[in-house]
Order: sequence, then structure tokens, then C-alpha cells
Amino acid sequence: PVSEQAMNAQTVMVVDDDPMVRRLLERFLTNGGYRVVVSDTGFGLSETVRENRPDLLLLDVNMPGLRGDAALSVLQQLGQRFESLDVPVVFHSGMSPAELDALARKHGAVGYLHKPAGREQVLELVDSVLGQAASQAAAV
Repeated sequence: PVSEQAMNAQTVMVVDDDPMVRRLLERFLTNGGYRVVVSDTGFGLSETVRENRPDLLLLDVNMPGLRGDAALSVLQQLGQRFESLDVPVVFHSGMSPAELDALARKHGAVGYLHKPAGREQVLELVDSVLGQAASQAAAV
């Protein structure tokens, strides 16, 4: 049986082509009290988001085939028509922090993590983003 806390936990979707990074982020977030869904590609992202209804998307930028920023552009276009696809996004990448910051701003991401991000960095940013979203929802 799933605990009540797990049922009420906010969901973070991790999209990264590197299995080691996915496992590490999944462990950080699960231990931080979040429900975690993982994907290894940006292909089919809108369908995966619609099925899992994450509260936050942690999206790798440099993936083979479909970069995270391109996948986000598609998701945002669809999000204008489908409310369930309107999800805050945090980019994560090994590119320089300046490039990552510029890319995040350009695409409307709520933040970014520079790889390799440590447990405290990941949880601090995710807690901050989801805490803001929860308090905004509570204020409505």
C-alpha cells in the first residue's frame, strides 16, 4: 500500500538521457519527499507529462535527438491549448552557468541546475519552486 504522504507528495519528472544522472536525481528527490517519474528522452514529452501530471519538470538540455530546450518549446506551444501541459521547468545541464541562465530565461524556465548538482542544490531549488507554486495556489 502507498502511504498517504506518498499519495500527497508533489511529483517531479526527471528527463535525462544519462542513467546515472537520472538515478541520482531520483534518489535525491525521493529522499526529499517527492514522487519521481523518470524519462530518458524529450521525445513524447507532452504525452509523458499529460499521463503523469508532474508539478515540476527537471529537463536535461543536451540530449541526443531532441534537445531539452526544443522539447520545451513544443510543450509550451501545446500548453497554450492544454492546461495539463503547463508545468514549471528547471533546466539542468553541464553547459556553462552563463549559457544555462540565458537559455532558461529565453525559454521561460523557472530555474536551472548546473551539472553536477549536489543534493542540497537540487532540493533547495525544487523546494523553492514547488513551495512558491503551493503558496500561490493556496492564496487563490
